[in-house]
Order: sequence, then structure tokens, then C-alpha cells
Amino acid sequence: TTASVTCSDFGSPLDFEHFIQRPLSRPTLSFVLRDSHLERLPAGAFADVSATSLELSNVTVDSYEYAEEDNPFAGLRASVENVTFSGRSSLPASWAIFSDLQSLRALTIFDAPGRLNLTRDFGLLPGSLRHVTVDSSQVGYVDDLWLAALVNLESVTLRNTDVSELKRSMMARPAAALRNLDLSHNHLTTLPADFGEELPALRELDLSHNRIASLPEASLLPLQASVTRATLEGNPLECDCRLQFLLRFPDIWRHASCAEPEALRNTSLSEVAEGDLQCGA
Repeated sequence: TTASVTCSDFGSPLDFEHFIQRPLSRPTLSFVLRDSHLERLPAGAFADVSATSLELSNVTVDSYEYAEEDNPFAGLRASVENVTFSGRSSLPASWAIFSDLQSLRALTIFDAPGRLNLTRDFGLLPGSLRHVTVDSSQVGYVDDLWLAALVNLESVTLRNTDVSELKRSMMARPAAALRNLDLSHNHLTTLPADFGEELPALRELDLSHNRIASLPEASLLPLQASVTRATLEGNPLECDCRLQFLLRFPDIWRHASCAEPEALRNTSLSEVAEGDLQCGA
């Protein structure tokens, strides 16, 4: 009932016709196209290919443009649940190309080509989408309304990038279904004061391995009781009076070590007392 099909070294749109044996149908079917360079994707690229998972790995597509009735992904409209672009594969100029993929639940971008701009165009993805992952990519900018239109998201991962600043407005308000937010291994230095607002379902928050020296109490206060797994380790935390509030939070918020002052260096936040967290005059 589970099958995987991998094609590689496509150089012409005609290769889709010549090398994909159709119909391809399994209850769970993974289709991978890798190591290819195409001028475009043909209109019927995935016709009679009922893939539940599609990955383009190291695939360069010069242009995803298509005539109105010739969307190359139309054959996947009812079946595909997961789409992954990896290995510096070309991305569509607009996510409207996926707007009719009615079963799409997860979009993953891993190792994007060049600088990736996270724009509000992501809002043109279908309402069925539950998971967005951007990993190991250089990011040009993050639109203030990046994912704001995607109200059904359950998890957002922005990991291993050079993003240094985020705004709460990048996600829906409220983000009523969001349970998992992974912002690890970026260049974040702090969080916006309204970061924790209108995230009623959030259970897992990973802020590890950023450049965060201090956190505003206001940004985490709405999350202190609802989050069940919080990760702050790997940040250069300055353990002074500004972090005293974490001592009043559940213990899960204190699994991180101090970088400063020197007297507390490498000491876990779970081992310090309020009297240790002082600010100079």
C-alpha cells in the first residue's frame, strides 16, 4: 500500500511523458524528482500520479509560469498532502500555483536557493495547510504578515536561518490551532513584547541556539502556563534582574544556562535564586 518513485536527471518537459509510467496510484505514494534542470514543468506533469508526497530535490526550473488551464500540479489536486523543496530547488514565483491543492497539509523548504523572501504571498496557499517549515536557508526578509492569512496552521518551523528579528503579526491573530513553534538556530536577539499574545493552543516553543541575551517578560507571560515544552538553551543569556520573572514561571522555562555575569556563567537558570539575578545601579 506504500510506494516510492524517484526520477532523476530530467532535462526536458518531455521527460515527464517518456519516463513516468502512468497511472501511478497507491494509498501512500511518495514521488521524488531530483538532480534535474528544466525550462518549465509541462501542463500534465503529474497527471494520473496520485502522489500523497512530492519532493523536488536539486531541481532547477527556469520558470513556473503556466497558462490558466495548464497548472503543472493540477494532477495532484486531490491527493498530495506534503510538498518539499530541497537541495536548492527552484521555488515558484507565487504560491498561488498551489492554491487548488485541496489536500495539502505540509509545505517544507529546505536549503532554498539564494536569499528567500518570506512574503505574505504564502497566504495564497490552501486553507487545508497545517504545517510550514523553512529550514537551512538564507532569508532576505520576513514580511510582517508572512503567514497571517493561514489561520489553520498547527506548526511553524523557521530553523537554521539568519533571521534576526520577527514580528508577532507574521502569524494569524489569533493563531487558534498553532501547537508547535520552532524558531531554533536563528540569529534572534530578542522577542517582540506581544510575541505570546493570541496563541491559545501553543504547547511547544523552541527558541534554542539563537543570540538572545534577554527576554521581555511581557512576551512570554501569556504562554507561561499553557506551554508544556520550552527550550531556551544555547542562548547567551545575561542573568540579571530582567530575567527574574522566569523564576516565577514553571520549571520548563529554566532549562538554559547563563552566559553572563561571569559569576553565573554556565550555571543553569533552574539553580539560581532571585537574589543572584541583580542589575547594577
